[in-house]
Amino acid sequence: MPARPTAATTRPAPRTGARADARAPRGDSRARRSRRGAGGASGAGSRPAGRLASRGAVLAALAVLLVLAVIASLALGAREVPLREVLTWARGDGASLSSTVAAVLGARLTRTVVALAAGAALAASGAAMQGITRNPFADPGLLGVNAGATTAVVLATGLLGLATPGAYLVSALLGAAIAFVFMWTVASLSPTGASPLTLVLAGAATAAVLSAVAGAVSLVKVNDLKSTRRWQTGIVSGRTWDLIVPALVVMAVGLVLVLSQARVLDALAMGEDVATGLGVPVVRGRAVAALGAVALCSGATALAGPIGFVGIMAPHLMRLLGGPAHAWTVTAGAPPLALPWPGARRPATDLQPSPQPCTHIPARADARSGDGPGPPEEGLEQ
Repeated sequence: MPARPTAATTRPAPRTGARADARAPRGDSRARRSRRGAGGASGAGSRPAGRLASRGAVLAALAVLLVLAVIASLALGAREVPLREVLTWARGDGASLSSTVAAVLGARLTRTVVALAAGAALAASGAAMQGITRNPFADPGLLGVNAGATTAVVLATGLLGLATPGAYLVSALLGAAIAFVFMWTVASLSPTGASPLTLVLAGAATAAVLSAVAGAVSLVKVNDLKSTRRWQTGIVSGRTWDLIVPALVVMAVGLVLVLSQARVLDALAMGEDVATGLGVPVVRGRAVAALGAVALCSGATALAGPIGFVGIMAPHLMRLLGGPAHAWTVTAGAPPLALPWPGARRPATDLQPSPQPCTHIPARADARSGDGPGPPEEGLEQ
């Protein structure tokens, strides 16, 4: 006779897997959740630290390359200067050098400062313009700001006879500001408002109109614009400290204004509605950042002439290396754009010793000053 089943034999086997975890005591599940939360928090904390470390490495590498580029700009050219003499001159022991070498290095110093300052200003201005318009292809040249500064300088020189360094800088600042306001006003008249697309289209139209005006004035006032003819094609040589120092001050003020609105630009990247919902002063932040970008662009244009489309690449490169924060792209984007300018001196003189406009080869903006006719400073710096 078969045995009657007992409670011990009919008890179900213990469940395993997901069901067992579901019926586990609450204390164990809470412990597991706390461990997972702790691991996630530590991972989230390590990401900013890793990004900061990568940014530091990028900045260190760029600093080394920038120093090498400056040394190359001072030493290389149609007349090469030995590195030993460059270092001696940099230490302030120029008395032991010949007067010709000292004059060459002095002229090359102004050229190098102008190239670095203009490149850095265009990079920072390009990053700011991209944040203001929320368009990754925006830059001072495409939005017509460069053309506004150039046209104002041409009008001041050709029609008013103002050819002093101060007139260059003031007219460039006013022209860039007027061009930006005009471009934004035209874009706002669109049915879609000042959207990223309409801003770029309005900027391209503004740049075309202003460039045509500057060209027409240059054709009519040929004799009065001899001093600005080379400047209109882009040039980093022949500048004097009377123009360099005020332009550096204007660009420094513009950089401070842009950096003060970095958080506003970061919020704008998520959209105007989101930024407004977060309590960000969108209108004021955009206005201040635009003023800073205009100051940066006008200073660069007054120094080196109208050089467009070179402010697009540096912000994208910095976003790839260190993230999209505007405080990073505005400040760290300057060295990559400034690097090719002084560093391309020797290839430029080897390939084409005659004068070339910076606007034709933006990465070799330094090649503009060759062995052709020009002021005494341009002959010395070779």
